[in-house]
Amino acid sequence: MTDGRVTAVVSRTEPSLRASIQDAALDRARDDFRGARIDAVAHASTTTGYLIGPAEEAALVERMSALFEVPAVTACAAAAAALSAHRVTRVQLVHPPWFPDAMDVLGAQYFRDQGFDTSLTKAVDLPDDPAGIAQHQVVDWVEHHLDVRAEAVFLAGTGFRTAPAVDDLEQRLGRLVLTANQALLWALLAGTPTPWTLTGHGRLLRAASPQT
Repeated sequence: MTDGRVTAVVSRTEPSLRASIQDAALDRARDDFRGARIDAVAHASTTTGYLIGPAEEAALVERMSALFEVPAVTACAAAAAALSAHRVTRVQLVHPPWFPDAMDVLGAQYFRDQGFDTSLTKAVDLPDDPAGIAQHQVVDWVEHHLDVRAEAVFLAGTGFRTAPAVDDLEQRLGRLVLTANQALLWALLAGTPTPWTLTGHGRLLRAASPQT
């Protein structure tokens, strides 16, 4: 999304959502990053945010920031902040087909707890393999399953790689469209002092800074 202007250094944590946020997992990630210059750190998991809820997620952000000594962000909190920045009150969540039903319930509750009027749809007609989903399929599916009352659409899941579909969707829907990875990038850039201008990937990333 940044054409190489942002470099990602990745540490894979524990497969269990709970285990991935424990001190041992975060300490291992810190060791993985040792020697690398990092400007911000992200925990890239939508379902973790759903599972632990907004309060525990906020505490996780504080722990990560203290541990790595840089600004920290998480996927769900980033999406909620982006929606608030655009004064959205009603959001439609679109979940990929591989999300368990329990995560659908937790996801809707997460955003309701953040004060959003929330509806949810699961893209069950799309392939159950992330690698098998074409962007035009995402665009067509969301367009035909839009909640007309929604002011914005959030395509949840960092493994649901839908960023290239955002511009087309916003043009078709006439609404703000967010993806988990796009919102994470926005929040990461918002936590650093460098202004940016990006083309593509939606209205959220087109501003020169998150405040404009």
